[in-house]
Amino acid sequence: MFFSALGYFILPVDLVPDFIPVVGFTDDLAALIACYVKVSPNVTPEIRSKADVKMREWFGGVDTTKLIE
Repeated sequence: MFFSALGYFILPVDLVPDFIPVVGFTDDLAALIACYVKVSPNVTPEIRSKADVKMREWFGGVDTTKLIE
């Protein structure tokens, strides 16, 4: 699902062309929401902790407490 949503964002083929103001990005938003709904139940506290460590490694002192649900 994740790779499908990523592919949808980077491929030039779109259900609704992005050049149409506001409406053009609704299909992209729908793909993002569908991916989040499918993936989020599988994110365990261990995975969240590993992601936090990687965020600090890549970006330094990032306050990730605001990112937690």
